[in-house]
Amino acid sequence: MCKVRKALETKGLKICCKGSRKDVYPFGRMLVGFNAYLLRKGERATNNDILNIFEDEDDFSTLSTVAEQENYYEEWFVSL
Repeated sequence: MCKVRKALETKGLKICCKGSRKDVYPFGRMLVGFNAYLLRKGERATNNDILNIFEDEDDFSTLSTVAEQENYYEEWFVSL
């Protein structure tokens, strides 16, 4: 999905789905699936934080570029 998102970003477009949220990131075995974790700085992700990355996202303010999403993940990781 990141390859598609990066290609769309060059045209100024973003996909309106949970997987494009700044605070959503897959890791572990989720890297090859359809799920990812909703991350909150200072808190560990749990099974309750698992989202389907293809679910619609209505809050456009949460959408980000792939780079912004990766930066948020780094900030979240350091916050633990």
